[in-house]
Amino acid sequence: MNYIVLFDVVHIYIYIYIYIYIYFAYFNSIASYGIILGRNSSNRKKIFTLQKRIIRIMVGAYPRTSCRRLFKKLDILTVPRQYIYSLMSFFIENQEKFQTNSSVHNINTRNKHHFHRPVANILTPCDC
Repeated sequence: MNYIVLFDVVHIYIYIYIYIYIYFAYFNSIASYGIILGRNSSNRKKIFTLQKRIIRIMVGAYPRTSCRRLFKKLDILTVPRQYIYSLMSFFIENQEKFQTNSSVHNINTRNKHHFHRPVANILTPCDC
């Protein structure tokens, strides 16, 4: 009897790993390129909803089940977190392209090693 239960558990995990491979081969690759090319797209809510639907199908959960635990269980990043991750990895790989506060002014402050955020005044009208 224990062998049957063990086989059922292993059988379920094999299918989950196959689903994970398919997920990363199809959906995640397309979503990653969409993040790179589309930046902060207007369809991000639809993509996130589609991602949650795929995760529920992978696990066999009901359509109204919360996906928060499912993402953690499968070690999959949500689309918004993938976007943040891609921004942070770009920032880390290209640190030399950004200015620090000490390169902008010579004032010795505790934030002199932080990166400088340029100020953009978009509220003033332009005489173009």
